[in-house]
Amino acid sequence: LIQTLILPGLHGFSISPRKPLLHRQKTTDLKSSASSSPSPSPQEQQQLEQQQINFPVLGRISGIEWNGACRYVNAELKPLTNLKLVGGLRYDIVNGTECTLTSFLTFPNGQTREVVMQGSRKASPLSSSPSSHSPLRLDSAAPDGGPIFMLLSEISPDTVIINEVEKTSGKIIMTSSLSLVNGGTELVQISHEVGSGGSTAMVIEGHQVWRLRQVPIEFDDFGSGRIGDTTGR
Repeated sequence: LIQTLILPGLHGFSISPRKPLLHRQKTTDLKSSASSSPSPSPQEQQQLEQQQINFPVLGRISGIEWNGACRYVNAELKPLTNLKLVGGLRYDIVNGTECTLTSFLTFPNGQTREVVMQGSRKASPLSSSPSSHSPLRLDSAAPDGGPIFMLLSEISPDTVIINEVEKTSGKIIMTSSLSLVNGGTELVQISHEVGSGGSTAMVIEGHQVWRLRQVPIEFDDFGSGRIGDTTGR
């Protein structure tokens, strides 16, 4: 069971000693550079506008390390309260067209699984609508390309729908929704593990409920009343 508990993009990747999340290579955050400079250069301004068109939701959460914890619910909709996991993710956008997702999951024994996924959109006319975009595809940055790819659809202004697809079979193995809540200070991600159930029909084998913030979250926070319910409402 525990091997299936993952944040998006972590299916089938090896477990490694914990490393600091994010990024071994430095990326440019257009939002921070634009806000820190009195007058962004024309190139920076164009890239920022391109980012807002290409990534209307991911652009709002990019450049931030989001950390949190998971509550797991089994196929019978029973919470497994004794299973405690932490994890995190970060999206980075470069040049208004390239997207990188770095995510990790730390197991109770201290081992961590981490992966980097990458993809890009072509530059779009600044007058175009974000709703006209096809889903964004992210593939593993590993040399072998990894066993899965991700398809992301941004529902402006605050939600991303994610499917993880097994490359060899083309089957969806996890589907998730990621939403900005509490004024954009937190992320709530609900993931559903998809199995076959021994037949051609798809079944849901489990549910992951993630609450992610811009600061580390302790397990006890979930029961303290400081975080709120899983829907963010």
